[in-house]
Amino acid sequence: MTDGPGTRIAAEPGPWPIVAPLEPARIALVVVDMQVDFVRPDGWLARIGVPTAPMRAVVAAIGSLLGAARRAGLTVVHTRQGNAADLSDLPAVRRHVRGTRNAADPGAGPGLVRGGPGWQIVADLAPATGELVIDKTGFSAFEGTALDAELRARGIEALVVTGVTTNVCVLATLLGAVDRGYDCLLVRDAVAADAGAVTDAVVRILDHEGALLGSRASVAAVLRGLGADPGAGG
Repeated sequence: MTDGPGTRIAAEPGPWPIVAPLEPARIALVVVDMQVDFVRPDGWLARIGVPTAPMRAVVAAIGSLLGAARRAGLTVVHTRQGNAADLSDLPAVRRHVRGTRNAADPGAGPGLVRGGPGWQIVADLAPATGELVIDKTGFSAFEGTALDAELRARGIEALVVTGVTTNVCVLATLLGAVDRGYDCLLVRDAVAADAGAVTDAVVRILDHEGALLGSRASVAAVLRGLGADPGAGG
């Protein structure tokens, strides 16, 4: 498979982008929900007993991709999930589920409260000046947001998708992008859930569908495709 700057990225089930050579001006790197409440050991998920180490483990990989994307001139998008402190902007069933999860530690609070410390993107992956930050109340970064309009205004046709959690916000955003006609690449070692087996299960589902739900590639392959040294870090 082709693997080099200015051509295509080595991916499964075939070289990516699918329908055109790699043109940085037409590609966006999407970093999904790399927020304190998801990632850090003092965040909301950790306080209610959800393992967050797998999500912390992809911070460095995403940092490398961010650095390469910025140098190559890709559009960079950060998404950020957040809700009102009383969860009034969630449907009743979602409020109930969030309350059930919080029963593990009633003192943990609702988590992902807009404007709160846990809502912030982790410092290692902080958005640079001019990068898009898309705030959302639900799982997909396309639902109820301006993301699609912002991407189309920039001439973006293809997305490199990273972030957390693989089985919820990453998957929902990926499917939303595919439905809107974007050529998507999931970076399989730059996404994470609370367990590696969960991420593996999502990747297996995507593998089963060929390129129907997007292509898959490694961090190293994406870095090489962007003209970066995979061993050099971010």
